[in-house]
Amino acid sequence: MTEPNVADWPTTECNMPDLSRLDSKKVLTHALNRTFAGGGSKDPVAVALSMNFIRLTDHLIFEYESCRRQILEFISKGHDSHLLPYFRAVCHMETAVTTMHRAIRLAQRLRNMKLAVPVPVPKRVAIFTATVENQVRNVRDSIEHVYNQITKETRMVGVPNCLTLNINHLECEGHKIKYADFAGWIRQLDPIALALASYKEPS
Repeated sequence: MTEPNVADWPTTECNMPDLSRLDSKKVLTHALNRTFAGGGSKDPVAVALSMNFIRLTDHLIFEYESCRRQILEFISKGHDSHLLPYFRAVCHMETAVTTMHRAIRLAQRLRNMKLAVPVPVPKRVAIFTATVENQVRNVRDSIEHVYNQITKETRMVGVPNCLTLNINHLECEGHKIKYADFAGWIRQLDPIALALASYKEPS
């Protein structure tokens, strides 16, 4: 963790990778697959975990792209006179971070299940490493508990009181994630969700 750099925000550029081409409605594919093709695992716990993982991955893409669009609006309108899109972007990114943490945990549960026929969740993906999980969890925890820091008498004057969106990274209480990394992790979760949405356990 590093000390927050108050000079880096609010951002004056948008360096968030464009993920608008990713499908954020895979949960519908899953529902149709289950209803009309008998798709999914034959294990009811795996089915429930799969549905929620797919739903959260869709929501993660939606929140990330909503954040990116709000930042673009904030920059295009001149940040000195139009702050509302920036604060909306912060809310979207806070939700994206907490949603990513939940999605990672669900995918790990699916990966580790002892099933007769394993569901299509790869064993070795960077998103499942302790390094990535810790990065996401640290920012998630900072978002959830920032009020504990705000009340400390030793808190630095001028330190942001919520997550901030900088030129190349998001940050909360000194914990940072680069946009390129965050977008890359979404790109790793997306094909797993797509595979699960279309999956049908062999007879």
